[in-house]
Amino acid sequence: MLKSTLGTFGAKLLGAILNFLVIVLLSHYLGPEGKGEASLIITTVAIILIFGNLIGGAPIVYFTPRKSTRQLLQISYVWCVIIALVGYLSLTFFSIGIDQEWVLSIALLSLIEGFTAVNLAILIGKEKIGQNNGVGILKSISLFLVLIYFFKFSGSASLDNYLLALYVSFGLGILVSSYFLVKVIDHKKPESIIHIFKAIFKNGILNQVAYTLQFLSFRIGYYIINNELGEEELGIYSNAISIAESIWLISRSIAMVQFSKIVNSENNEANQTLTVKLFKLTFLISTLALFVLNGLPEKFYTFVFGADFMGIKSIIFWISPGILAFNLFLIFGHYFSGIGQFKTLTIAALIGFIITIIGTLLLVKTWGAPGVALATSLSLIVSMLVLLIEFIRTSKTKLHSFVIQKNDFLQFYELIKNSRK
Repeated sequence: MLKSTLGTFGAKLLGAILNFLVIVLLSHYLGPEGKGEASLIITTVAIILIFGNLIGGAPIVYFTPRKSTRQLLQISYVWCVIIALVGYLSLTFFSIGIDQEWVLSIALLSLIEGFTAVNLAILIGKEKIGQNNGVGILKSISLFLVLIYFFKFSGSASLDNYLLALYVSFGLGILVSSYFLVKVIDHKKPESIIHIFKAIFKNGILNQVAYTLQFLSFRIGYYIINNELGEEELGIYSNAISIAESIWLISRSIAMVQFSKIVNSENNEANQTLTVKLFKLTFLISTLALFVLNGLPEKFYTFVFGADFMGIKSIIFWISPGILAFNLFLIFGHYFSGIGQFKTLTIAALIGFIITIIGTLLLVKTWGAPGVALATSLSLIVSMLVLLIEFIRTSKTKLHSFVIQKNDFLQFYELIKNSRK
């Protein structure tokens, strides 16, 4: 497992570096206002994808070892088309701060990325973690290179060309993931399409409602800041959040492999033991990474992004407790998703979302963007604690089991040593 985790971490680290360079390019060439608008576009794509993943995300991973992949693909692809169409119509008739000229591209990008997400979910369900990682790296590299060409060499820095770069990146993602997918499609006996759809939707609705609420706990602040403080302030806030969220690559790398193992395991006691170990490992690495991140001076951020991006350090400071909490939330969340207990995730995420809405509306006008970061942190801490309590209750795990001890370092060292053999 460690080899897969380290491979995933390496892939996500490379992806995070490339995404960071993309943020730098957008910041320097589009400025805070243009960066803010770009953030709204990609955030809206992500929100549409959330609804697409009601059928095409974690539920597909869960059912891949259990159902016909051909039928899973048929159901998921049709669902992606429906969601992209609904997204297009919703953005056309309801204004959320998105210019109408971007609506069609948002819908098309959501459709392409939705298909890719389905392909990758099946690859994860088949434990093809390396192929999943490869697609992610390819998308990040292509996005960066196309932006470099447009912004630096052709001298045509614009949101239009940012969207074109996204088309190239997402297009390569669907092509390569489809190539890998063809090799793992199985020939399980077909079942009733309606029966499979109901099973996926039943599992997916709770899981995705949880993910939707959790995602909105991070991103609802974008729209509130845009309306209350303007696109320029949103550009600064979005950069700070992107930097802080880079710490997620730690838990996402660990949790992806954890999830793949759990959905293919019938030994729940072993799954619980694994989750506790990964909790401690994630806590340790994430805390160290956040200390480093918060130790960087404000001048570092203005040097990287430009003088107009003053205030990033303060936002990172207030969001850091929430980033740590969310890293731990992911470990518990993938455990509950892996064993099909999505209701627990939904309850935790709903509580956190309510706290986010109330806290953000109370703090945005008095504290500005740092207040939004603080409200987000509080919501994520509470959500994580809800999952921690439920995990302890259902697994009968003692609280002291989560304390990092000397033996944990020894076990981690042994895992690293064995992974080299």
